[in-house]
Amino acid sequence: MFKRTMKFILPSYLFKARLSVKNNYRLVVQYAYDAAVYIRFNGSKISMGSRQIEGKIIAHYHVLEKGMSHPTPKECFSLPIVKSLIALVREYDSLASMRSSQVQVAVSALRAYSYFPSNANCLSDRLKQQIEDLYLPAKVAAGSLFLSRDDFFKNSQSTFSKLSKSRHTVRDFTSEDVDLELLKTAIEVSLKTPSVCNRQTCRVHILTSSKDIANHLSFQTGNRGFGDKINKLLIITSDLNLFQGDKERNQPFVDGGMFAMSLLYAIHSLKIAATPLNWSYDKKQDVGLHALGVIPEHEKIIMFIGVGYPPEYFRVAMSTRRSLEEVVTII
Repeated sequence: MFKRTMKFILPSYLFKARLSVKNNYRLVVQYAYDAAVYIRFNGSKISMGSRQIEGKIIAHYHVLEKGMSHPTPKECFSLPIVKSLIALVREYDSLASMRSSQVQVAVSALRAYSYFPSNANCLSDRLKQQIEDLYLPAKVAAGSLFLSRDDFFKNSQSTFSKLSKSRHTVRDFTSEDVDLELLKTAIEVSLKTPSVCNRQTCRVHILTSSKDIANHLSFQTGNRGFGDKINKLLIITSDLNLFQGDKERNQPFVDGGMFAMSLLYAIHSLKIAATPLNWSYDKKQDVGLHALGVIPEHEKIIMFIGVGYPPEYFRVAMSTRRSLEEVVTII
């Protein structure tokens, strides 16, 4: 009743201005709520619980696996990460009554690192013993996989189950050019991805020149050692103009994430290798990347996907997944 009365009394521009102020206030309140929840539970704390430590452990062991999948790994790569990971596993064991599967993978990754050829003379006897002292009740898959191109794409056009299980992030590419028409085909397949109210907010920017790719990747910190080999760079965005109100504040990332996963599967089905690159950014990075002039300011960057063709033989990170029991809750 009050809203209808105000609409009748106020000039239309004042009524719209009042609604805009109200909506902006609600948006600030909701973002403050998001911030409070994130501050309470995220892993950037002085005093951490076992779950937060587990998150750090996974990020650490993934660094080691990426190093072991590099085509020309540096001698003694990521040695500080090894020392930190040992300490984190010990801390986790002191707090948790039982290890999660991912902590077991971390211990296995440490052992794989200690046996890795490029690290033969890197670890002191003391460090090797610290790794061996970390209890590992059974062998767990960790480290890197050595694949042929034929094996990698063997199931790329099979059932969805086989396709999805055969996809890996590839960080080694040849100079062979990826056909833009094939990428357009993959994007067209991905257009079927669901989106909020069918608004279809996602956009894909394909960078083709090595200069543009390098400029944009300079704002992303997860491509060191292989970024220069990426043949085409896809930037997935979500158009903020198509969302409404405070309740849809996180929907760009939901729509964009779903679309990006569809696109990764579609790319793999066309026998093109891909590396998904996160966009975990701060204000400086976001402003800087938009300032390059390729991505409009109203498009929220979701992630990058680097594509190319793999060599005849290459390595990928094993990236062992959690057990089904750890993920599913039946109520």
